[in-house]
Amino acid sequence: MMGNSASGLNRKQSNLVNKIEQAYNMMLAEFPFSTEALSKSLATIELDDLSEASKSFRQEEKVKVNRIFKYFKILKDCEDYFIKFNADENESSAHALKDRLMSDQNIVIRVTEIIREIDPKGKLNVSSLFNDLYNLYGEHIFALRDYLLTESTRRVEYQLRLLSDKQRSVMLLLKEKEDELSNSMRDSFNKSEMEMLDNVNEARKQSFIEISEREENFRKFISSTEKKHAEKISIQEKEIFELILNNKSEILEQMKTESDKVTGEFNDAFSSNLDSSKIKIEQHVSGFEESNNEIKKMLEATGSGLLANNNLCQAEKEKKSADRLRFGGTLILTCLILYTGFEVNELITKVDKINTMFLLVRFLLIFLVTMPGIYLLKESSRHRADERKYRKVGIQLATINAYLDSFSAEEKGKIKQDLTSNFFGDGDVKSDISTVPDMQKSIDKLLDTISSMAKK
Repeated sequence: MMGNSASGLNRKQSNLVNKIEQAYNMMLAEFPFSTEALSKSLATIELDDLSEASKSFRQEEKVKVNRIFKYFKILKDCEDYFIKFNADENESSAHALKDRLMSDQNIVIRVTEIIREIDPKGKLNVSSLFNDLYNLYGEHIFALRDYLLTESTRRVEYQLRLLSDKQRSVMLLLKEKEDELSNSMRDSFNKSEMEMLDNVNEARKQSFIEISEREENFRKFISSTEKKHAEKISIQEKEIFELILNNKSEILEQMKTESDKVTGEFNDAFSSNLDSSKIKIEQHVSGFEESNNEIKKMLEATGSGLLANNNLCQAEKEKKSADRLRFGGTLILTCLILYTGFEVNELITKVDKINTMFLLVRFLLIFLVTMPGIYLLKESSRHRADERKYRKVGIQLATINAYLDSFSAEEKGKIKQDLTSNFFGDGDVKSDISTVPDMQKSIDKLLDTISSMAKK
């Protein structure tokens, strides 16, 4: 029994393999295949039976059957993709088509699912599967590409012809509609224009008639009014002329009386106003003179005070400068005295080291250091003299007004003219340098001392 069942299974397996190979060869013979040819080739194989029967195949047959089964499932699931694929001009090689196939995520995902169904243990490789697919169908890819390009070009040309025909028909229809619309608009516009011109002309005629009637009525009214006013004016002129003739003498007497009265009142008022104005003017002039004198006094006092303050401020500046210079000169001379005391002590304690060069160097040093101190003291004396001058001028300017109040205006002018050279002259101020050592005398004494020491 087992032998009969085994032989039956082997026959079934052989039949399935032969059927698969026949379907595969038939499909390749009809390449480039269409959707119907691929469906007819795959319909002769029951994939479920093939999957079930492949479990008992021998190892070499099992590999072959599984590989063919795998390719057919991929072709079955990729059927729409191969049919609808539109190759670009740049994709002119089979490798480009292969890369395009492997870059499509939908195809890769579907192929991966198929591989998991066929090989649950994961021994197969996706890249090797696509390589096998390429090797199996590589020689037909160029034919597939040419077929698709030709079919695509034919469809595009056909669509373009349809579009061109539709465009021509639409353009003709648009042209007809445009002409029809233009004619209708032109007719309606001409009709409306004529009606509008008729209405305007009618309105213009009616307005002209009304204006003419109103103008005639207005002229009649003006002429009648002018006649009435002319009659009234002539009557009034006659009445006024008669009245003037009758009352001429009385009117002249009244006019003379009123004129004399007005003239007298005007003269009296003018005389009184003139006298009061003279008194007020004299009062204002005297007040102005008094105010002017007071202002002059105030200006003189203010000017003298300002000059006095400026001179006193300058005196303070000179005093500060003199004090700083005197302090500097005194400090230098004090340091020099201390140094001299130190050197005298050295001369007393170290007599054996004294010689002419020793003394000459020290006296020369003392002399050179004394020069800046003496210069500072002289500058201090000059600033002190300027301080006295500015302070004296400031005090004199501050008291000059009180001194001149007892003199008359002429005497004040003469005294001020005499004092001008004193206040604003450029007289040299001699500096008091009696307290500053005389360098010439000091040098003479120093030379005498050195010469006497050299003789000894």
